[in-house]
Amino acid sequence: MTTSLDAALEYILSRLSPHTPPVFFAEIIDQLSWLVDDQSVNMYRIMRDWLHSDNKEKVKIALSTAEAFFIGSDADDQAAVARIVDRWPDLAPLCNK
Repeated sequence: MTTSLDAALEYILSRLSPHTPPVFFAEIIDQLSWLVDDQSVNMYRIMRDWLHSDNKEKVKIALSTAEAFFIGSDADDQAAVARIVDRWPDLAPLCNK
């Protein structure tokens, strides 16, 4: 049986204690970005998917990664950031880092 990194991250997220700060999980994701050698595993894509999610915890974690490396300066990315801030104003500081 094969488990994708997407599914593994989803599972871990579903099992996190409600007291776990998003930045703790983001640190693990940052480390995985460097540790995984499989070219088919694309942390950039996974975090972009999470950034566009309707799940606030996923968005928080994606924005809490060390560099938020998946947010570009193009119109689509800026629209996504604006959508996040409109929907969850408390996440604005994470969008502006």
